[in-house]
Amino acid sequence: MKNILIVCLLFIWIQAHSQQTIILKDTETGEPIQYAHYLYQNQKGTSTPEGEISIKFITAEKLQISHVNYGKLEISSDRLQEAIKNGVLTLTNHTSLYSQQQ
Repeated sequence: MKNILIVCLLFIWIQAHSQQTIILKDTETGEPIQYAHYLYQNQKGTSTPEGEISIKFITAEKLQISHVNYGKLEISSDRLQEAIKNGVLTLTNHTSLYSQQQ
């Protein structure tokens, strides 16, 4: 019985400390955003061709994203938590905003 409890607690700890995957998608098209660079405290990388990034959530930390079509963005902790919950973070293409203003 004691071993089962230890295994269950270990499983819960692993789940709590595992990385979450978020898919970056374009707000207008819904297409995945490929090769976006991200920095999240000491975690960094590039989104996959499917738009996926994997991070370990840190309370009150902001996610920084950089992409040629989306610019440099800073995502608040609250918005990031919502994205983790939904599995998707949508970004607006800044080149389409520029063309709409002209």
